[in-house]
Amino acid sequence: MTKKEIRICLEIQENQDAQPFGICVSFGFVKDENFDERYNQFIREVKIKDILKLIVLDEIYKENQCKIISPKEYDEKYGREE
Repeated sequence: MTKKEIRICLEIQENQDAQPFGICVSFGFVKDENFDERYNQFIREVKIKDILKLIVLDEIYKENQCKIISPKEYDEKYGREE
């Protein structure tokens, strides 16, 4: 049985002059069965403000400074630390 990782990735831009940066949070691995469908539904329902609160950045960054990006886009732009 193969497994896939549940990751939520954000791109944050503090202001117009700042370089954007990425943050990615892993929630572990789950069965591969119907992963893409369930993951996409999860991402549609998750709120950026809730992610910021979860990772204790809600008092530093505002929701409008952030956007959810795919794990693939995060890996391409910011690399991935193992």
